[in-house]
Amino acid sequence: MKKIITARQFLLAVSSMFLLAVHSTMAGPIYPGGAPDWVDHPNATRASYNFPDDDTTPEPTDYENQFGTPQAEITLGDFATEWQEPEEDLDT
Repeated sequence: MKKIITARQFLLAVSSMFLLAVHSTMAGPIYPGGAPDWVDHPNATRASYNFPDDDTTPEPTDYENQFGTPQAEITLGDFATEWQEPEEDLDT
């Protein structure tokens, strides 16, 4: 016996998918979990870094900064020998 979904169940499923899609697009690339309360403050600055390579002065992947391009400098710790390749196992 096939189960037939009702119009109410269908509407609920479509509405849920729509709300999830709207919520995820509103967050944007900088805020994967949703924008914080201070996001619209006129003096707020923010940046996102993906670290695509082993550069110790990476450029931000995405940023909003009224004062210019953000800068970052990465310093490896005393016991660090190099960057961990994300595709390799940790024990190699």
